[in-house]
Amino acid sequence: MSNPLSLIPLAAAAKGGSIDGLDARQLVAAGLTLLQRCAPLVRELAPGRGAVLLPNSPAYLVALAACEGRGALLLAPELAAEDVSRTLEAGKAHAVFTERGSAGSLAENVATVLLDELPGHVAFVHGSERRTVDVGSHFGLAIEGEEESEGSDEEAVVVRDPSSGGLRSLTHRELLGAARVVAEAARLAGADEVLALLPFNEARGIAAALLAPLLAGARVTTRSRSGGASDVDVIERGTVSVVASDPARLAAIARALHEAGRRLEAPALRLALSVGEALPAGVRDEWERTAGVELVEVSAPSPSATSRSAHAL
Repeated sequence: MSNPLSLIPLAAAAKGGSIDGLDARQLVAAGLTLLQRCAPLVRELAPGRGAVLLPNSPAYLVALAACEGRGALLLAPELAAEDVSRTLEAGKAHAVFTERGSAGSLAENVATVLLDELPGHVAFVHGSERRTVDVGSHFGLAIEGEEESEGSDEEAVVVRDPSSGGLRSLTHRELLGAARVVAEAARLAGADEVLALLPFNEARGIAAALLAPLLAGARVTTRSRSGGASDVDVIERGTVSVVASDPARLAAIARALHEAGRRLEAPALRLALSVGEALPAGVRDEWERTAGVELVEVSAPSPSATSRSAHAL
């Protein structure tokens, strides 16, 4: 490979960002170590893709790294078992990176990688075979390359196309380009902490809420470990400086504040990113009145007209 940073996982780790307090370089190193230490997983991935069935979490970057730069089929964690099975078949995925809570939606003959014990261990399960793999005792990860690489034209992820309902393939180049547009629009920097309110299994979520912050060396905070706390609670109790969300969720935050008759109390917050469809009428004014910070709209990164149908690959 002429430039390692042309691949999403390595490019995301190069600036030393983090997800929920775990260093991105450590997470990518764990994914690569898993491949080195689990030959059965390598055999399962050889003829097809890996699939990622996870909520937003540090495990997402481990899974992307373990797919070794090849296309990863991204699945919504709330999918019903029959939909998971159908999508795995359509996407030609032979191994699934997931957690115990979601593994029940998988058929018994599907090779499964359980990421609950990160950053120390990973479990590989396939039929009667079960292995525990130490992914924490590695020698670290030194990443060198051209940081402004446009990215490989090889497939990076496969996502559901919201316009057709089918599967579409996105390249490393497309996702890195979209993420850099978002990072520039939000003026993201290493000092930022970005609250990810967009799902990583969507094109807009992985580009805007995961890759854009990491490319800037920023910290990503997810909601998957936040229990019953509201979005307002999470923003106010921490050091979040940027919220990456869809318009509907921002509107809900503004509405909750309005109904409570108060303003957001989050001194660290400087910006909200609305990613996707246009803001409904009045949402911008309501947000800026109740939150007191700028709201920036960016287009939703989506499968382009030139992206390939995953069914045809």
